[in-house]
Amino acid sequence: MQAAVTVTPARIPELLLGLATVRPVFLWGAPGIGKSSLVRKFADSLGLDCVSLIGTQLAPEDLIGVPQIRDGRSVFCPPEAIARDEAYCLFLDELNAATPDVQKAFYSLILDRRIGTYELPEGSIVIGAGNRATDNALARPMASALVNRLAHVHLEASATDWLVWAGEHGIHSWVTDYLTDRPDHLWAKPPKTEEPFSTPRSWHMLSDALHSFGPALDDATLKTVAHGTLTPAHAVSFCGYVKIVRHEFYRRGLQRGLDLHERDQGRGLLPAGLIEEIRALAQPPLPWDALLARWFDEFVPRAEPVRTFARPARRQAATPDIPRAGRYFPPEEVARCTFGVVLDTSGSMSRTLLGKALGAIASYAEARDVPAARVVFCDATPYDAGYLPPTEIAGRVRVRGRGGTVLQPGLDLLERADDFPRAAPVLVITDGMCDVLRVRREHAYLIPAGASLPFVARGPVFRVR
Repeated sequence: MQAAVTVTPARIPELLLGLATVRPVFLWGAPGIGKSSLVRKFADSLGLDCVSLIGTQLAPEDLIGVPQIRDGRSVFCPPEAIARDEAYCLFLDELNAATPDVQKAFYSLILDRRIGTYELPEGSIVIGAGNRATDNALARPMASALVNRLAHVHLEASATDWLVWAGEHGIHSWVTDYLTDRPDHLWAKPPKTEEPFSTPRSWHMLSDALHSFGPALDDATLKTVAHGTLTPAHAVSFCGYVKIVRHEFYRRGLQRGLDLHERDQGRGLLPAGLIEEIRALAQPPLPWDALLARWFDEFVPRAEPVRTFARPARRQAATPDIPRAGRYFPPEEVARCTFGVVLDTSGSMSRTLLGKALGAIASYAEARDVPAARVVFCDATPYDAGYLPPTEIAGRVRVRGRGGTVLQPGLDLLERADDFPRAAPVLVITDGMCDVLRVRREHAYLIPAGASLPFVARGPVFRVR
């Protein structure tokens, strides 16, 4: 169901108080944004027990009950969880993921508040919840008769509301501080493939893991946990942030020492270079890979694949009798969601740093479903490799080393290419020993730490370590 109007979690209690007390309500929202916890909290605020029924785990007889013979007649006995004497909140979770027969069994319960001869006690409320089909979650179409029996509310994630909740529930300070700076990383659109993605629920899981490991958590374990719960680009950025925070104690000690030195000039003299270094520590830079992830988020749009039965899905062989639509990226999406790579293959580039740079590019491009990038290899002359999947760029690199690095012809080749969009950005990967470049579109440079360019760069420069 498409959302005409969305609401934030802070408004849900007010809306449910006015709607759910008179009519059944259905909450729509992406996975992991807190629909279930909001319903339970609302039920607690009314002093009602919350009884959850998960649609995907039910059969019709689980609701209608089993028949018994009484006085020569069959009587259906509803399940104990539903047949209560006191008012309660009936929460129908994943209702739209239930089979059509189960959805039909809910009709009388939702509209007439009745199952067979059993009626919900006076003061009971009925609330349903489910994911949208656009979230790549299990969601079946709801019959119009069921849709018309419910009042529909569409929920969206709100960093402001979640941070307030996080402060009240002991969420790890690294998580809250990071999301205060990057509220756009609280939630990410579910990917088309089976991989973790950022939601309020996944940040909560990461916080629990951080509390569990405690101060002994090492960088390798942190990376594993972050990449196991968050969107890849968000995980890289979070790990870079934590590296900075972990050194905060030492930076703070140096800064306080400098403050004491400046207050009392009789303590002696400090080298001017040391003073500048300590002052620079007060504004530590983000790691290069986190900055590169931000650059991708800003300038490389996410590709939207098209599903078609003309291309069988990868799982088609597992269910040959059930047609499954495959997905592919139309040519216009490849043209819209791409970027260029001009790569120095003259032989002076460090293989290790080159691998790090290409690995980061492939990771961020895959996270944004970029189907292909336009690649040009350069040494003394440019070599047009055409469009390549980001994960294959590293495998196609051939260090030719033919006497120099001239990158401008490679940039000019991209400018003249009819199949390379005018708005697409360009990444230039070099060790800095190249010609003076003039780039006429959005661009950035990846160079080794400690290297410099022979000109004043107009685009951002990411220094690979």
